[in-house]
Amino acid sequence: MKKVYLFALLALGLSTNAISQIDIDPIPVLPDPCIDSVDLEFYALPVGGMPCSYWFFQDILPTHDSLGVYYLNIEWDFGDGNTYIETNTAATYHSFDGPGTYTVCATIWSTNGEECCKTRYCKDVVVTGACDPCIHLDNFDFSVTGTGPFLVEHTGTISNVNNFGYLVENGNGGILSQSLPFTFTYFEDGSYAFSITIFYFNPQTGACCSRKVTKRVNYKEGKSAEITDEGDVGVEEQTISSDNVSLFPNPGNGQFTLQSTNGLTIQSATVYSVTGEILHTENDLDNLNQVEMSLDHLAPGVYYVLVNEKDENNRAFKQLVIE
Repeated sequence: MKKVYLFALLALGLSTNAISQIDIDPIPVLPDPCIDSVDLEFYALPVGGMPCSYWFFQDILPTHDSLGVYYLNIEWDFGDGNTYIETNTAATYHSFDGPGTYTVCATIWSTNGEECCKTRYCKDVVVTGACDPCIHLDNFDFSVTGTGPFLVEHTGTISNVNNFGYLVENGNGGILSQSLPFTFTYFEDGSYAFSITIFYFNPQTGACCSRKVTKRVNYKEGKSAEITDEGDVGVEEQTISSDNVSLFPNPGNGQFTLQSTNGLTIQSATVYSVTGEILHTENDLDNLNQVEMSLDHLAPGVYYVLVNEKDENNRAFKQLVIE
């Protein structure tokens, strides 16, 4: 076999000296996985007609480059307690809740296949004007489709609202916290007023506003349901105190205690992400004065707790930080 290989090389005009110089398993030279922070320069472009709302554009797209470096994702920190991870585009949208100077940071993880590197770039973004996140709730609407089970989905947009949640009333006496989309069914024929209330809250200022949208669902088993718009009550603004409950230790490592103050009793507690996703619930607490919450399953970050969401007179909001 070696003679055949040598003969083939000689036939190609290679000398025996050249044979000794051939590396049949070369070690590849990998590119530097790190990038200069200057390359992470981004641009903040105000959105016309939307006070305090900005598009953030980044020059680097999370993908391979021509040199063999792979950009895994871009993590945005908007300097107001809200973050967002972008995995397939270099642009994102954010609406600030109030005017001010925010230190906005873009962090990117990159790799050459063997080594990883984390690069961070920050700059101040000055936000001016009358910021009112409540006006964005007017864009919310939903659809109900099917014959039972029904599918409930967004038809409006709320991508420019931070720290929001939902209360769902199914029209037969039930009320619950629910993320969209979801499915539900009725077990008896009837005409039901199905409502969703979207609410915005700011635990730091105690500001809260909501919009309630209702659909009339005429249900009869085995037949197509008649679904009509019932209207909405518009945006209502109110102030919700965060002093009705105390939360400790905060920050904490996943074990927290909710304790009532000012005579408030705790009926329920729901933990939301900063984008409104329901992550943990404590229901039917029989008006306790103290509730122990185990949130070890949540990653480190900022979350929000809505206490007594079904009780408009005794609701409370708290910010929660897991380290």
